Amino acid sequence: MKLHAKNIALMAGAKGDEIPKIASLLLKDEKYRVDVAKHHLKSIRGEKAHE
Repeated sequence: MKLHAKNIALMAGAKGDEIPKIASLLLKDEKYRVDVAKHHLKSIRGEKAHE
């Protein structure tokens, strides 16, 4: 599932060192969805996360 989580992170727009961070969060949550990855990505980037 690690590779799948990385692919989801890429699909959400993660770049560089964001990819393993997002993948790790997806693996931890066991939620492998682009919307969840985008939410985590916004949090990492310091943007206000809207649902």
